[in-house]
Amino acid sequence: MDVYLVEDQPSLSLTYSAMLTKLGYSAQTFSCPADFLDFMQSGRYQPPRLAILSDILMPGGSGYYLMSEVRKEYPQQKFIMLSATPMEEHADDFACMYFCKPVSLERLQAALALLEQCVMCGQQGLSEQCEQVDDRQVFPVEGWRCPNQSECGDDAPRV
Repeated sequence: MDVYLVEDQPSLSLTYSAMLTKLGYSAQTFSCPADFLDFMQSGRYQPPRLAILSDILMPGGSGYYLMSEVRKEYPQQKFIMLSATPMEEHADDFACMYFCKPVSLERLQAALALLEQCVMCGQQGLSEQCEQVDDRQVFPVEGWRCPNQSECGDDAPRV
């Protein structure tokens, strides 16, 4: 699986899933963090090749809670956070990218292309490119740094 998508709004889940498919990625969707975490604890779970895309504000748990729980077992797991209200919450840890909803096909494609590069690694300055693609300037992520810095050798803090 390339991407797991955690989104509580069925219409957005269908939209993003269709976008991922159109871009050539395989995706599995979940309607809430609890459903995803149950799946993660099952014997069928394999980490996604690229990332987990998660809404931030959902009934029954936030995307930040999900990120925290997943990284307890998979510390290098890449996340893209999505929100219609980016200033509502914050996390102690950083996602790779942050997007305000709705996300266009072109921006999603650019984000996933950068994550493909990150997976293959060896490229310096990737976090600067990520910062140019996403909307992190409107999220409360002061002092952002690449959560996979040790993997990619990009350890300079970003604001």
